[in-house]
Amino acid sequence: MQLVFDLDGVLLDSESDLGWLWDALDATLESIGKSPTTEHRDRLAPGNLRNIHQVADDWGLPAPELWRVRNEHYLAAKLAAIRSGAIEPFDDIGLIEAASVDPAHIISNSPQPVVEAFVETNGFDGLFEVRLGRGDALDWLERLKPAPYFYDRLVAVNGGHVDYLYVGNAETDRAFAETTGMGYHHVDRSAGDGLDSLVTRIE
Repeated sequence: MQLVFDLDGVLLDSESDLGWLWDALDATLESIGKSPTTEHRDRLAPGNLRNIHQVADDWGLPAPELWRVRNEHYLAAKLAAIRSGAIEPFDDIGLIEAASVDPAHIISNSPQPVVEAFVETNGFDGLFEVRLGRGDALDWLERLKPAPYFYDRLVAVNGGHVDYLYVGNAETDRAFAETTGMGYHHVDRSAGDGLDSLVTRIE
């Protein structure tokens, strides 16, 4: 069995302190001439990305331009936070290597450069073999989990279908696993659930 991990909230503690995200969204709003209110931030938050066309229409902007500005600020802020140590890996990632002899992989709705920065900054090159994140273009929003696009790419890069177990922390992760036929293991960091529960399951 090969383990496949979500990034944010599972491997990377990017959700305990969202200062980097608010900075990115405020910079986006400033760039497009909108006030940095909670309502405006929420409309650009990660959970609302699939509504970007409606937001652009409401604000009188072309959707590709709104997405470009938002993506640039989001990417810059998150990369800076990873590289500075403002957001760090959870301290139980070493359990992955101890628990599995097969290669592990990452599938994340975060941008590909964020996935790579997480791996490279923290010296995880030998731990995660296939690392998949989204691209920059607006049409990438249609490929995000729970759509099966990332799974199809994993299979292609990894040389075929094997027994995969997806480790996530959101209902979209669960739906992604169900859609693609992968097993699923849920991690709830906010409830104190770490990767030890995963180790117990696969041992």
